[in-house]
Amino acid sequence: MATEYDLNITKGSSFSVEVTAQDEDGNTLNLSGYSLRGYAKFRYSDTGNFLNLNPTGFLGDSHVSGKLGINLDATGTTGLNVTQGRYDVELYSGNYVKKLLKGFANVLPEITTAD
Repeated sequence: MATEYDLNITKGSSFSVEVTAQDEDGNTLNLSGYSLRGYAKFRYSDTGNFLNLNPTGFLGDSHVSGKLGINLDATGTTGLNVTQGRYDVELYSGNYVKKLLKGFANVLPEITTAD
């Protein structure tokens, strides 16, 4: 079962989150040998996405610790529309796919902007 975690991304700001992937029993997953993918959509039924999350596993011993990260720079969030969508992150290798994270992807408005 995927962990529920909402992403609150402020338009025009950098965004970073680190999450530890776990199985149904709460055991930390070993990410070694797997790839990660994750996208945000406005609706489940949409065929396209509004954001590629580009999740990454951390190098070294952290693969064993199950830590994964989502890092977006300010340039990548500037063009986003203020919205609430849904997202998920999957671990995969060949025909094996496991959903790790899911939740709302909230894009919040930017208040302070550069002159």
